[in-house]
Order: sequence, then C-alpha cells, then structure tokens
Amino acid sequence: MQQVSKGVGCQEDIRKECADTIVEFGYQFQTLQKIYDEFGLYYPSECHTNYRDAWFHYRKLYNKKEDISVLNEKYGLEEHLLRAAKDAQINLLQQIGQWLEIWYHCEDMLPAQDGKQVEEALFEGMSENWVMSLWKASGNNEKIFSNACVYWYREHIQSIELNMKLQNLIHSLKNLVLDIRLGGINIFRPIDHVKYIKQSIMVYEEVCCSLQESGMIYLLSATTLIYRNLNSVKE
Repeated sequence: MQQVSKGVGCQEDIRKECADTIVEFGYQFQTLQKIYDEFGLYYPSECHTNYRDAWFHYRKLYNKKEDISVLNEKYGLEEHLLRAAKDAQINLLQQIGQWLEIWYHCEDMLPAQDGKQVEEALFEGMSENWVMSLWKASGNNEKIFSNACVYWYREHIQSIELNMKLQNLIHSLKNLVLDIRLGGINIFRPIDHVKYIKQSIMVYEEVCCSLQESGMIYLLSATTLIYRNLNSVKE
C-alpha cells in the first residue's frame, strides 16, 4: 500500500492560505489602480509583473511533493506580492507628496503672476471642478491654463489653514513611506499582509477629505503640467 505523506494536510492548508492571500492582495491592488487612474498616474509595470510572478509560484505549489519545497514556493509567492504592494504604494504616496509640496511652497517654486495677465472671462461660470472648467475655457492652452490656475489658487484657495493641512499631509505621507521601506527590510512578515496597503488607502482618503472643501483636490492631478509650464519661464 502506498504511504501518504504526513505533510499532505499541511500542504493543502498552505495552498488555501496562498490562494486567499493572492485574492486579498488582488482586491487591494484594484483599489490602488483606481486611485492611480483618478490622479492620471501611470501604474508601475513592475507591480503587474510581481503579481503575475506570484501566480507562477502558486501554480508550482501543486507540482511540489516535499513540505520544504511547498514552503519555498509560499515564501516566493509572498515576496512577489509584498514587492508589488511596496512599489505601488511608495510610488503613489511619493507622487502625491511631491504635488502637495509644490503647492505648500507655491510662492517659492512658482513665479508670481500678475492677475491682469489672466483674462477674467476664464473664470465665468466655473463648475465645482474649477480646474476642468479653466482647462476648457483656456482652449487647452497650457500656458494660459497654468497661469489661471495659480492665480485662482492664490486669490481664492490658499490660506494659513490650508497650508497647515498640507504640512500635516506631507508629514503623514513621508512617515508612511518610511514605514513601508523599513517594513520591506524586516525579516519578519506582518501578520496582516495588506496592512500598508490599507494605510495607504486611508491616507489617500484623508487627502481627499482635507482638500475637498477648498476645491484644491481638483488641482492635484494638474500640478505636474502647471509646474512644468510656469517654471519653464525661469529657464
């Protein structure tokens, strides 16, 4: 009679655990992808590659007979998922943080614009998403659009209270990035596999909540274009 390995039951538990982990990460990655899309950011290709490689290790779980081999595939699977999560989170948090810092240091980093250079007609009938309204009113002219956004920001949005919010958000983003980096070099894996992903989503929600009332939230995704256009004047 053929003997059944004592590790069969344990191996089945590992396979189920790995399947649940992949699915859980998959849902969180979808959420991160939506945030990237909302800001018009490019989702890192390395994240897709690592998630695909995690599935590769999962398939190999069923080809392994020895317990140690199954465990090695489990560890490989987790490593790729954690790499994908870390890259996606750090890239997102750093980009949002850079945008916030540009507006926090608006007076230093963007040249002062005379309000008379901005046509008042651009500001007529603006909708809640005032940035989109200005883009359409400027005829998709990047220079006019950039000047108009900075002028409106300085005249109607910028305030001491807002700057305090920006400062707190910038610190929160930097602290979370540091935690993620330190967690990546820790030999011990977190019990909650998606701990940092959940924290990143919470920070994103905090950014939206803090900047929604002033209307600044609509400005973030246009920051790179505005900064590029206005700072090219200095060069």
